[in-house]
Amino acid sequence: MNENTIKELDTYQSADNTEYSGARELLIDEKHLNNYKNSIVIKILKYFKSTDKVLEYGAGVGTLAQNWEVKTGIKPE
Repeated sequence: MNENTIKELDTYQSADNTEYSGARELLIDEKHLNNYKNSIVIKILKYFKSTDKVLEYGAGVGTLAQNWEVKTGIKPE
């Protein structure tokens, strides 16, 4: 094992390091997928045009909810 490999292992989630190890990558992906996220919001809006309440759920960091709010003016709860 070289020094770089050891440094990489230190970033993985473990009993000692409980912070999600993929947070940085997730944020980078979310930042560069804006068109994709907007397309998802547009598809959902086809079915829920007359609603003023939205419940957010997921496994990300809430950026799809941000796109929803920008498109509709409704902040998901």
